Amino acid sequence: MSGMNIQLLKILVMVLFSIFAIGGAGIAQVIKPTDKKILFEGKVSKVGEKNELMSGVFASYQLMEYNVIKVVKGNYADNKIIVDHLVLSGKELNGVKLGSKVCIEVTKIKNLPDRMDDNIVRRSEDKVDWFYLGRLYRPYKNSPCRIDL
Repeated sequence: MSGMNIQLLKILVMVLFSIFAIGGAGIAQVIKPTDKKILFEGKVSKVGEKNELMSGVFASYQLMEYNVIKVVKGNYADNKIIVDHLVLSGKELNGVKLGSKVCIEVTKIKNLPDRMDDNIVRRSEDKVDWFYLGRLYRPYKNSPCRIDL
């Protein structure tokens, strides 16, 4: 490669890196320290469509619905919850299937950039008062869902 091609390649890599960094910052700007975190033990009741697109310029999510077994931290009164799981590597939810028990932390936020609907867990016409952004996933068998995870 000539010196000019190497220089153009370096510039292209820097531009792409900047674009992906800006996309990830979009989510960070939406989550505020005052937002409520909830840690709960749940059982998967609906598995949303697997999203093949990873987050970058735009956020990408996979939706899951859980039956809430027990709230460990925070406040949540309903027995079901829909969680938007941010897709970063595409492997965040590997092994999770209908009926899986999980210990998961979510952040309750009013507005979610790049809302996704999959017509399995959530439809575009569904009104959403609060979004629950999944931030931690831990499968478990007999271990309890604990705050110190």
